[in-house]
Amino acid sequence: MITYYHLNLEEHCTLHYYEYDQISGLPDVYEQIFDEYDGFCVTGNTSRLVIQMQCPDKKKPIRSISAKSAEYYKEFFFLINEHRDLSLERVALDSYYWMKERGPSNIPEFIDEDRRLADIQKDVVENIPLERIQQAERAIVTGAKKAWEEGSIDLVVCRFSSAFPALQREGIPAAFVYPTSDTVVGALDALFRDIEEKRRKEEYPAVLFLASEQNEDGVESGISMDNLILQKCLLEFDREQMAGFVVNQARSGYEIYTAGKVVRKITDEYEKDGLGEYIFQKSGIQAWIGYGIGKTLVMARQHAAEAFEAAQKEKKSFLMKEDEVLTGPLGSGKKMRFAVEAPALVQEAAVRTGLSVSTIQRICAVAGWLEKDEMTAQDLASGLQVTVANANRFLNALLIGGYATITQKKKSGQRGRPSRIYKILLDKIGA
Repeated sequence: MITYYHLNLEEHCTLHYYEYDQISGLPDVYEQIFDEYDGFCVTGNTSRLVIQMQCPDKKKPIRSISAKSAEYYKEFFFLINEHRDLSLERVALDSYYWMKERGPSNIPEFIDEDRRLADIQKDVVENIPLERIQQAERAIVTGAKKAWEEGSIDLVVCRFSSAFPALQREGIPAAFVYPTSDTVVGALDALFRDIEEKRRKEEYPAVLFLASEQNEDGVESGISMDNLILQKCLLEFDREQMAGFVVNQARSGYEIYTAGKVVRKITDEYEKDGLGEYIFQKSGIQAWIGYGIGKTLVMARQHAAEAFEAAQKEKKSFLMKEDEVLTGPLGSGKKMRFAVEAPALVQEAAVRTGLSVSTIQRICAVAGWLEKDEMTAQDLASGLQVTVANANRFLNALLIGGYATITQKKKSGQRGRPSRIYKILLDKIGA
């Protein structure tokens, strides 16, 4: 289709084309070439859904080029114009045969259908066995051939690209619904955006909070044989995985700073606890980790803290990404995702100050990071990675709401008004 519409996309990306005879072979093709590309574009929603269903562990941006309803109507109009004596009731739709009579069977039924064909296909694909979908081409050809031989149809309108040549080989009149150039470009443009978004997220900062059975009492372990073994495991893992770890010892274990793409790699797309498993295999030490990824370092640390809280309770590793959804236990085979509801005091503070729950939690995280409840607008701006003007607005909202006080003013050494020092009333927020 790219060459058919003379689309010049080579200056934006490198495109390679792969053909397949049947949809059942598509997942194999996808797995064979998975590591070579940043993203994939396939023809049809069904092809995309089959890949996602059969290759759940192979996750990269994938889009489908699917004909819109208007493109079907364009083909219908062309057929009517070219074949004035054509009976629309005798023009079959290929989808009718493989969807087991769940969709419209001919043009009038297509026009009267109150749902889009893509929505019908998605509903069918998600509710019928995968094996049946994999035999879609055979079902289309077999059903159309039977109807053709019985004399109940005159033509098949086809959108299943791998079934269309098979219908032609059987001598069954068929018309293919080609997507427009705008549809093709739209799908590829969406794919490019998905790839760029994925790359951007991989550069997000990440923080790991790690504890083990050796220091679960919360006492900083200092120099001990177990602690030295744990440190050695972290250094070896860092070297083997080229993770770029920055490791700090903390009261309850370790804080590790890295990048989001590293966490994605060592957790195998957020499914497994690669670091915890490595430590256990190398040392026999059972460790649990709170993995956190965020748009800023403060948010990553906050997410790691929330994941670590769940990890300490379950003695299993958990993860929270920038979407603020807690995932875990990792590697258990019983992984669950659930949104973490903010404590009641934080929600009440949000209502009283007009700030979002996330903003208040991030301010508390900065206070924890600074290890003090007093800060200037510049301190908060640096911690949140926002402008000083925004930091001032946040602090003033807390001040008006009764969640902060001004303790003193600090001279900056430059001309102008001295900086206010705010004391955040963390106990009122429950932090």
